[in-house]
Amino acid sequence: MTNLVEATSYIRSRYREIRSDRYDAFVRKSKLGLRAPVIHVAGSNGKGSTCFYLTEIATKKYGDSVGTLYNSFFDLANEAICLGGKPIKEEKFLSWFNKGLPLFEKFEVTGFEILVYIAYNAFEEAGVSLAILECGMGGSDDPTNIDGLDTRLALVTNVSLEHTEYLGTTPSEIAWNISGIIKKGVPVIIGAMDENSLDALREVAAREKTSLTRVERPYLPHVIQGIAFQFDYSPYKGIVLPTLAHYQVANACMALEATKNCPLLALDEEDIRSALSEGTIPGRLEKKGNVYLDCASNPAAIESLYRCIQTIGRGRPVHVLFGSKTSSNLSVMLPLLDDAASNVVLTSFQDEEARGEEGYALYIEDHLYIENPLMALMHLQMTYPNDPILITGSATLIAEMKKAL
Repeated sequence: MTNLVEATSYIRSRYREIRSDRYDAFVRKSKLGLRAPVIHVAGSNGKGSTCFYLTEIATKKYGDSVGTLYNSFFDLANEAICLGGKPIKEEKFLSWFNKGLPLFEKFEVTGFEILVYIAYNAFEEAGVSLAILECGMGGSDDPTNIDGLDTRLALVTNVSLEHTEYLGTTPSEIAWNISGIIKKGVPVIIGAMDENSLDALREVAAREKTSLTRVERPYLPHVIQGIAFQFDYSPYKGIVLPTLAHYQVANACMALEATKNCPLLALDEEDIRSALSEGTIPGRLEKKGNVYLDCASNPAAIESLYRCIQTIGRGRPVHVLFGSKTSSNLSVMLPLLDDAASNVVLTSFQDEEARGEEGYALYIEDHLYIENPLMALMHLQMTYPNDPILITGSATLIAEMKKAL
């Protein structure tokens, strides 16, 4: 490929959820490996945000010698692979992409498996001091989870009924799959989850003879100056996150707990405070004028977003523009949005899996549908010029609207 746009298009065309049948053979043939110490993050939701906060903290100590792999990107594929919190350069991305292209074709690997290949080679070449890895789906068979990883800390953000066709049909079965990132003697940090999932993780931790630490609940999270959340998390007082996304407090607490359990993240309190107060996460209640963008693409994410709608409204009604893929569970997601927002307008977007008017057939009677998302946004802005508007649903829709705004 001659440019990043072409490479991104190629990767998107292969971005399916299931692991390729020949991935193990691809790993052997390509001699894929990663020698840097690893912090491995799995879970149903919040993985990417937790990796972001971990990266913000780690770069205070290691600078550009922190490699981060995310399982998705908004615009260009190099956004998923960062050094020192910044996407790797286009020429470096294309160098490894083109080197691996014959093997990508031969072994028919997925888009995320391509990103893993590029990330691990880029991190090896840079000699990173720490690699922070976000799983794509599950843990046991996730492409990031190759033999020989020097895992120093494993984090499981939460467990919910997602990807049940691949990971299991109950939370405990999904937890068993996610537990594949737990290694012998490596500390494990877990977020909030049901008792069955917790029992599954406890059993794996006991078998691997390692400690399991549950993240504490933050104390008194509250909005300050209408632009940020402030909370206490022992031993830290008055931690500030520059976001109105209440759900990010839990993800930041995962990172804060990691600083207490992993010597690689040992920093002065002032550096930790500074790290969390500076960074904002793209596509997570990202604000553009009176428009907010949040890629909540599954029921658990919408449930987390539900709590934020009143916060961003600040006494005014909030109007939602929502677009989803055909695989999304509308029967759960739409009622939550209907309950929290003043009204919900349905839309579509440029993706072969995007839900169109027929896909919303059961809901059209109670919701306005405008196929073009830009026209839908203009309708909302003209009708409610002084009210906040929330665009949510598929990450593809969010990426499309980010460009437009």
